[in-house]
Amino acid sequence: MKKSMIVFIGVLLAVSFSITGMAEEAVTPEEIVAKVKEASAYLEENGDAVLDEFKDAEGPWAWKNTYVFVFDCDGGVSVANIFPDVVGKPIAEVIGDEGRPVGTDLCEAADAYPEGRWVEYMWPEAGTGMSKMKISYVYRKPGTKYTVGAGIYSPEGVTADSLNESLGE
Repeated sequence: MKKSMIVFIGVLLAVSFSITGMAEEAVTPEEIVAKVKEASAYLEENGDAVLDEFKDAEGPWAWKNTYVFVFDCDGGVSVANIFPDVVGKPIAEVIGDEGRPVGTDLCEAADAYPEGRWVEYMWPEAGTGMSKMKISYVYRKPGTKYTVGAGIYSPEGVTADSLNESLGE
């Protein structure tokens, strides 16, 4: 009896630590906005010399369950992403699972909204390849070269519209 109780308690502790760990892995929309704006300022200050930092899946721009990506919307190309097959790709060729030109949509949103904008689209989930709704926040500080973004797979009940409302629209 004692042995089975100890095993049961051990299993409960392991499960609760796993759940806690998983909860810590999910990034919040507020963290994404802050990190994207931080990345934009960092790029403005340091220029092209730091673009490779945004390609490092173990670097500071990849955290929890997301990463920062960088577009040169004026040049029409993806310049930094942790997925090498996206780097150098024309923006018009960054297509979502439903056939939408996601790269173009993200660039247009960032240019139209100086405070940044959340955009939703269907995208394959890393590791599973399953198509899921993704919501990305994009920001281009006026007068700067790069559009910076990061996204999350949409939690239940969260939409781009609800997140955009929180930006003060």
